[in-house]
Amino acid sequence: MGVIDDLVEADELKSRSDQLIEAWTPVPPAFGEIKARLKAPALAAMEASLELDKQFVQAWFSPEVQERVRAAVASLGKSLGKSDG
Repeated sequence: MGVIDDLVEADELKSRSDQLIEAWTPVPPAFGEIKARLKAPALAAMEASLELDKQFVQAWFSPEVQERVRAAVASLGKSLGKSDG
């Protein structure tokens, strides 16, 4: 939705448009710094979460855990009346 905040003659339209574009175009270094500061907490949380995910995957697929999972599945199969293989 557009909002009209100024009326100009047709011959002034291009220069007024250029003025507004220049006024509303962010200064790249300042804009980038603001965005970086706003994103920093979310990025830090995501990086911490990724590290926890890596630790979980490493633990889950460790030989000891996988052996326990296989034993639990085999035990479940027996308790449900099924046999291995």
